[in-house]
Amino acid sequence: MFDSGGIAERGVVIVDETLEVKLWNSWLEHVSGVSSACTKGKQLPDLMPGMGGSVLERHILEAIYTGKTTVVRAQDISQMAWAHDLQVSISPLDRNSLKRLMGRKASPLQAYCMVEFSSSYPMQYKTPDTTLFSPLQAPASVSPKVLLLEGDTEIRPEITSILQVQGCQVCVAKTGTEAIRIIQLSDRFDLFLADICDPHLGGFDAMMQIRSLPSDKGHIPAVALVSDGSFQDRDRLLNAGFSDYFIKPYFKTCLPRVCRNFLGQRQSLMTGEVSHA
Repeated sequence: MFDSGGIAERGVVIVDETLEVKLWNSWLEHVSGVSSACTKGKQLPDLMPGMGGSVLERHILEAIYTGKTTVVRAQDISQMAWAHDLQVSISPLDRNSLKRLMGRKASPLQAYCMVEFSSSYPMQYKTPDTTLFSPLQAPASVSPKVLLLEGDTEIRPEITSILQVQGCQVCVAKTGTEAIRIIQLSDRFDLFLADICDPHLGGFDAMMQIRSLPSDKGHIPAVALVSDGSFQDRDRLLNAGFSDYFIKPYFKTCLPRVCRNFLGQRQSLMTGEVSHA
């Protein structure tokens, strides 16, 4: 399974609970064209275009947080560039297994997952590119501004803290009405995060009213926070004006991705459909 001098028989990647890559074997190097040296410090969605918010990402998070082993169908990753038409199996890893597989001690504070890729067809191998993923440009001197509408008093400080670590200025609204008033009276925000689980907050209504504001204030990118993976009403999200959503139990992993997508270049990277985390 793992490298033994040549190209491995199948692809193996190990990630931690933040989806940071800890192992990227030779099979993946030659199928993706991404050298393992370029994966250091990268999250898996950075290396797999189309993975962010996908079925694959959700199953990986489930394996990490719930210990669930899953096989992902090829059609569920058909949108992912080099990974299309591959069979994927996902399994959680305990620290002893990680140490045995990688020959080094794992952090006791992290959870890990192994994702295996295989194909029943001959693969076209590429020469791994060691120049990909050059260092990011220095961040803008003005921090992105995020408006957070969140009713859970336990989660709210954690979300705020993660956003601040990502370099954001955070303004908190406790009701949808307050969120609308803050947007009307403040300079433009770069992102609106809205809890839509609590009907008393009025997240949906607030979003629709915000979209009706003048263009300089009403075109703010917006991401909804939903309670669990069973959420299916994506059309309602689109109609309300949201661009994306993620599942609240996974916010520690999903929030950095949301910041990359919507704040990295101060614009949405969405291409028309709502993706889910």
